[in-house]
Amino acid sequence: MIEQEKKTLICLILEALKKQGSWCGETHIQKAAYLAKEMFKIPLEEYDFFLYRYGPYSSEISVNLATMRNEEIIVRTATYPFGATYGVKENKEIPSEDMEECRKQYGKKIDFIAEKFSDKGVGYLERLCTAHWVIRNYTNKTTDELAETLSEIKVKIPLETALKTIEETNSMIRKADKIA
Repeated sequence: MIEQEKKTLICLILEALKKQGSWCGETHIQKAAYLAKEMFKIPLEEYDFFLYRYGPYSSEISVNLATMRNEEIIVRTATYPFGATYGVKENKEIPSEDMEECRKQYGKKIDFIAEKFSDKGVGYLERLCTAHWVIRNYTNKTTDELAETLSEIKVKIPLETALKTIEETNSMIRKADKIA
């Protein structure tokens, strides 16, 4: 069973993404949770992220999303041909006081991520979050070296695009550092 706090955080992420008009597919949820954990230190410690097909991925999140669907906390809607989208069920099992406390503690940080993701597709999220992973794991490299590493890890990302993505991600990290 998933801890109540994790359920609440996932619901908060879903609500923030939906509020910003996000597609809210599993990739959006995965990447938002990754940045929440790694950039803002939101307590999602049990989610281990590794680089996968579309960047940082946690199999635990996939399992938890399925569990939350079975518990009828969230809903998954198939939308051909694009894949599924997620949302919080109206009659969710998360007490409103838990959501309010979570929103008070982490709302600004999760909203920052949701705003960044609002109208973005999977390709953008993959580049951005993989760039964040590279920056976090290769701390002694220059911007150019980080871009080369990103382009080597994700061969479909040309070096020029990788450089722009590293710069954009560094800018995002600086802005995130100013959020209380």
